[in-house]
Order: sequence, then C-alpha cells, then structure tokens
Amino acid sequence: GTTALMQAVIDGKLDYTVADSVAVSLFQRVHPELAVALDITDEQPVTWFSARGEDNSLSAAMLDFFNNMNEDGTLARLEEKYLGHGNDFDYVDTRTFLRAVENILPDVQPLFEKYAREIDWRLLAAIAWQESHWDPQATSPTGVRGMMMLTRNTAQSLGLTDRTDAAQSI
Repeated sequence: GTTALMQAVIDGKLDYTVADSVAVSLFQRVHPELAVALDITDEQPVTWFSARGEDNSLSAAMLDFFNNMNEDGTLARLEEKYLGHGNDFDYVDTRTFLRAVENILPDVQPLFEKYAREIDWRLLAAIAWQESHWDPQATSPTGVRGMMMLTRNTAQSLGLTDRTDAAQSI
C-alpha cells in the first residue's frame, strides 16, 4: 500500500512515489525526512464507490448517511478532528521528538511503566512530553516544575518532597 511505498522511499529502495496528501501528512509525523517534491493535482474530492447492480440499497444508504452527517455538521467536525491538523507539520519539532524517543525515553520508560497504574504508560509518557519534554528539571514562568509540571500545592497534596525528582513527579 501507500505506506509501504513511502517507507521504500525512506529506505532508499525507491527514488519517489505518488501518495495522497493525507497519507503523506500522517507519515511525516514519524518520518519528517519525507519531503513532498510537487503536487500532482489540485485538491480532489474523496469519492466512495459501490458495485453497480440491481440492488442499489447500499449506495442509497451511503448517500443518506453522508447527507445526514453533512447536514448536522458531524462530517465537518470529523474532518477537522482527523484531518484538520495535517498542515501543522513542523520538521524541527518532529526531529526533536524522535531524537528524544531514541535518547531520553529509554531512561525514563521504566518509570512510566512502573507508575502508570490505570492508564497505558505510553499515554503517561505522552502527557509528560507535552508538559516538559521529559525534562525533570523543567520550570515554567508560572512556577510549575518537574517532569509532570506540578504546582507546589499539587505536589504537597500528594506528599511529594521534590517536584524535580522524575519518579516522584510521575
């Protein structure tokens, strides 16, 4: 599929491929070195096809479904939620994150795994990345500190003695 072709470009097995903009946008989040050389066409609508036959009930149901979603705004909300941030790609931020996954995460992953009780450790790690970029010494202008950017009051209410101690913060 498209993902395999883009991976072949990354791996140097292909010089180029053709892919839709949504697939490229998503793939660049993990492989920021993938560059768009040129746009082949202007934006084209996404089209659904169904087999032609005597029974067109599937086509009718699809048409009703999408018309209803369009009329009540559901389709627009879903497009924004899943496709609306495709142009927000930032090469530097993505490279920074991928370097941190290689160089920092292996050291702190055991802490996330240990202290993530009712949530997946990866979600906990993602929250910590958003809060501090996995920097236990992080401090904001508002005074929150540590890997999870805790306020002094929150830390005290949890019985923590050092917000910059990664294990305590997590």
